[in-house]
Amino acid sequence: MIRLQKEKADKLMGSTDNPPGEEIHEIINTGSQAEVLSFPMIQSKENSPCNFQVDIDSMIVLKNFVAISPEERDEVTITSPFDQAEQLIIDYDHTPPGYVRLRSDRGYFGVAFDEDCSGKGSIIKGVERKPFTFFNTMEMVKYLLPCEKINITEKYLHGPAISVSMEFSHGGKMSPMMDDDLVLCIQSLDWPRVAEGWRTRESEWPGASVKEEIVEMGCHLVPVHHAASKSPEIEWRLSFSEAEKELALKMSATVKSAYLLVKIVMKSLCLKGYGISSYFLKTTLLWMCDKDAHLQDVSYDQIGIVFMQIFDALIENLNNGTIEHFFVPENNLLSWTPRKNIDKAVDLLQVARKDPLKLLMGFTQSFKFYGFYEFPDFSIFDPIVELLRSNDMEKIVESKISVTKALVEFNLTWLEKTRPMKGFYVIGEIVFFTMSFLARTLVKEGEPVTEGLEYVYRRIKSVNEENSMTYKRHFMKDLMYSDDV
Repeated sequence: MIRLQKEKADKLMGSTDNPPGEEIHEIINTGSQAEVLSFPMIQSKENSPCNFQVDIDSMIVLKNFVAISPEERDEVTITSPFDQAEQLIIDYDHTPPGYVRLRSDRGYFGVAFDEDCSGKGSIIKGVERKPFTFFNTMEMVKYLLPCEKINITEKYLHGPAISVSMEFSHGGKMSPMMDDDLVLCIQSLDWPRVAEGWRTRESEWPGASVKEEIVEMGCHLVPVHHAASKSPEIEWRLSFSEAEKELALKMSATVKSAYLLVKIVMKSLCLKGYGISSYFLKTTLLWMCDKDAHLQDVSYDQIGIVFMQIFDALIENLNNGTIEHFFVPENNLLSWTPRKNIDKAVDLLQVARKDPLKLLMGFTQSFKFYGFYEFPDFSIFDPIVELLRSNDMEKIVESKISVTKALVEFNLTWLEKTRPMKGFYVIGEIVFFTMSFLARTLVKEGEPVTEGLEYVYRRIKSVNEENSMTYKRHFMKDLMYSDDV
């Protein structure tokens, strides 16, 4: 039986600083950017064969609807802020594993955007179709990217999402092109029964307490239908984006770095053109972590071994034609990918496996970093160059710290404005991560990492106290790798 008390409701709903649109409760940044499993902002140099464009995924949670399993409907006690929401019943019948339908009091329930990508659309209840304004697309983009200038170059429907291609400026400098997919979703209060197997299966990673925390979060439902659906307008996909984000944040630096190296190879081979997405790679990695908890203990100097393990696991899964969804194993992610496409991808990966360094080095030559990943003034490294020639290690360490402090000051310019604690602005979120990593290099060997974290906290507080509190609550505790603290 579910008894959703106010504390759990507050945890699910969070704080949002009033996102645009009366029908929106919160905006959740999901995908590789939020999981720290993405590339930094990079810009393609001339003649680069593949697109490494940065993609942002924003799940927009509707506040007037909430999903509940049928077996819990008569048992559930819901308090604020869900008590005024319309309850939609989850229907698992007649849909493939991982997909559901939602029933309202007037029949099956669905949502859809208009083709003009303005943020207007319609709500479907049985045979009734009612026009509805979910949000204003331009206002939403400005909310997510509060920069000096935003230039939207294209808007189009991408499945159930509004996909916005844009560039923005900070300090007079334009970014590389990036996409933001705006997807509507509904909160499910309980953990779906089709994912109960993950909750109960024996595995040491990520640990029983973390599993229970994730289960308590429930999941979300997004209006995405199965490829073979006969009723696409009323079919929803179970989304475990927040659960996947929590799991990714529990991975070690070695595992994350090895994953990104394999992802670079995949992108360089343009495997997306064959229907092989990076989500297949992430799912492969999650299964590896689930089956071998000791993978998190591998030291960073062994990153090459982990890289090859992930690489080989991906090839094996593709050869077998099966990549089971991590939470719903009955859902084979490759079920609708043509076998000839899979075989071509495997051929390319096997050739790359013989000399992966060639592709990795080609990546560094074809792309350049942007924004806070691009240092403001390379002259700050001149003292280190001189010290390296002298072999004075004590002075080298001191100079490294001074350079890091200069980078901290550079990043402070992005934190002068307040970012919401829940559903971070895209830029603010990445800068928080950057500051956390810089903090780790601000201490000498043998000194506690907390000293560097406290230094960064004080500097952020000097420009924006609210951002400093957000940093302290979320980044000093939750996002530091346990093996480093």
